[in-house]
Amino acid sequence: MRDYSSRSNPTIAQQAEQQRARLDRLHMPAMPPLWLFARLGRAVQAWRKRRAVKALLKRDDHSLCDLGHSRAQLRQRLNDGERQRRKTTGATR
Repeated sequence: MRDYSSRSNPTIAQQAEQQRARLDRLHMPAMPPLWLFARLGRAVQAWRKRRAVKALLKRDDHSLCDLGHSRAQLRQRLNDGERQRRKTTGATR
C-alpha cells in the first residue's frame, strides 16, 4: 500500500499563486483585432457564394436556362472567384 502522506500538497496560497501565473500567461487584448473579423466576414461571404453556385451547377441545363443562367457562366463565375481569392490571399492550389 502506498503512503500518500509523504506527498507534499500545495497550500491554498500556492494554488492561488499557480492560478495567477497561468492567468498571467493568457493575454487578452482590450479590443479584439477588427481586421480579423472583417477578413472572417469576407471569407464566410465568399464561401456562401461558392456554395450557392455549386448548388446551381447540380441542376440540369433546362432548369439553369429557366433561371437565366448557363453552365459555362456559372463555371466562369466560380473560377473567377477562386482566382480572386488566390490573388488576395496568396494561396496556391
